Amino acid sequence: MKNFWKLYQNNNYKMIEFHGQGNVEEKIKNNLDNEVNDLNTLLEIEREFDELETERANSPRKKDNEFYKRKYDAFLNHIMKINLYIYIRNIFIEKIQSAIRSM
Repeated sequence: MKNFWKLYQNNNYKMIEFHGQGNVEEKIKNNLDNEVNDLNTLLEIEREFDELETERANSPRKKDNEFYKRKYDAFLNHIMKINLYIYIRNIFIEKIQSAIRSM
């Protein structure tokens, strides 16, 4: 149940949908462990992104933009491979894309 609530909270308290992602009963039987692992990966990416954004804001040098762009592109690629379609996934994608656009 704890895993469900963690996912539900990070989905803006909306129903979690699993279209074409396997047997939902199996996911529930497995306590949504794989989904929570994906969520934890998303949260770790966000933490790393936030650290880099703080670093970038404190030392804004144009020559560093390419470094940050490569890192942010890698974050986006990693997120796109995660098949957990919840609210915060979209928020993280938008945050990263916005940072790239601002460079």
